[in-house]
Amino acid sequence: MLLHEALGHYGLRGVFGEDLYKVLKQVAGLRRRDIEAKAVQYGLDMGKESDRLIAAEEVLSELAQTNPKSGLVQRAIAAIKKWIRENIPGFENMQLSDSEIIERYLVPARDFVQRGLTGAPGAVAGAFSRNAEALHAINNRVNGQIQQWARGKLRHEVELQLDRPSEILRLFNVLDLPIRLTQSVMSKGRREHKLSASDMRDIALNVQTPIAVFESRKGVGHIVLVTEARHAEGNVTVAMQLEVTPKGSHITINDIRTMYPRPDAEVHVWVD
Repeated sequence: MLLHEALGHYGLRGVFGEDLYKVLKQVAGLRRRDIEAKAVQYGLDMGKESDRLIAAEEVLSELAQTNPKSGLVQRAIAAIKKWIRENIPGFENMQLSDSEIIERYLVPARDFVQRGLTGAPGAVAGAFSRNAEALHAINNRVNGQIQQWARGKLRHEVELQLDRPSEILRLFNVLDLPIRLTQSVMSKGRREHKLSASDMRDIALNVQTPIAVFESRKGVGHIVLVTEARHAEGNVTVAMQLEVTPKGSHITINDIRTMYPRPDAEVHVWVD
């Protein structure tokens, strides 16, 4: 899972929310000497809780590497597992070892401090909200095109342009290129997976703000997005190929290749 990119920008609180906030408060209270040293190192104000918790992020990250059995580290691991179970459909029973949690989530969070504190608590959720609002502005146009497609009134060569990647997608190395959804992909989704015009509309609206982003088994240049769009068989998953120049075109795009619902219990995790 590519959550480490978001962690580097927004930190543990920005991604994992309230449960990590509680753990970091405990770190700040119990490791005050270490917190003060980090505050001096990064010019943080110990009189501000927000600055103390920023220092606590790096202290916790270092503690996870030097003493992974520490009670504070174990509480952080439990909080992260809880967040994953509650926020990523299909992963209620996902098995991640403590060492995997530390390597993939706690250690990358150090970049949040070392890159210059570019994020803020709740920033990920805020970015999702802002992008959703922006997508509503194009929803009428896209919805109209989808309705015409469903009635067979669009020419075959017409393509839906789903705007450029959101801030969230760019965190996962999706370049700022238009996202394309072709009629042939929609037709395949309807024919093979019984996706309706309403499903297509929900996919178009939600592809910019996925629940989760994964590397595809196809390798570099291919990603898989789990969207909030729902179908009777589960959340709709979108496979996207990045930086594609369609035959006969001079424009490079991010191309949606397939869309399909997946039963939650059958979603697989691909990690980088």
